Amino acid sequence: MNYENPQLLDALAAEYVLGTLHGPARRRFAALVATQPSAQAALARWERELARLGAHLPPVAPGPQVWAQIESRLFAAPAARHSSRWRPLALALSLLCGVLVLGLVLQQRPAPETGPTHVAQIMAEDAPRWVISADLSRGVLKARALNVAAAELDRVFELWMLPGTGDPQSLGLLPVGRERVERALPAGLAGLLRGAAGIAVSIEPQGGSPTGVPTGPVIHQAVLSEL
Repeated sequence: MNYENPQLLDALAAEYVLGTLHGPARRRFAALVATQPSAQAALARWERELARLGAHLPPVAPGPQVWAQIESRLFAAPAARHSSRWRPLALALSLLCGVLVLGLVLQQRPAPETGPTHVAQIMAEDAPRWVISADLSRGVLKARALNVAAAELDRVFELWMLPGTGDPQSLGLLPVGRERVERALPAGLAGLLRGAAGIAVSIEPQGGSPTGVPTGPVIHQAVLSEL
């Protein structure tokens, strides 16, 4: 793999910062960042971009009644804890604590050795618009929008695979705003993606192209790079 390719580095950095790069691919990129200045620069750009987007999101704090209920259940008076009438509640709380501890242990287990096998970054006017990743081993496609405005009234963005030969194949509608989507790839498309010439974005009517091929203008194209 050519890690000197700026587009590939940018796509990997985006996946790394967004938390969608997993397993061996994530470890390889972390090792690359430790030694390659261009990878460090790409990672820093995406960290700044994510911080800038996050600054516009209002913080959400749990209401005071939530903390009051937790304190009342976990820190009851000693007399109440030893009273027989509270024994069922104490047993329930013990079971709940056990479940919480088990959940924390499971969360800290190593992530499965899976992750994207192909990534692409769709640019517009030198700014990233979408990050696309595909895990062909599991047949899963993910698309993350980066502050993308809606196309037009009654119009949507549709993602297409550009095969080596033949007509473009739809990969589904793209999200807007800061949304993300994850969908299963049909087995046939997963195989074709391995040798695809690239991907493209077109503007289509609501619901997507009615003909199975792009009907509106194709506004972006990108290379799908193999990890």
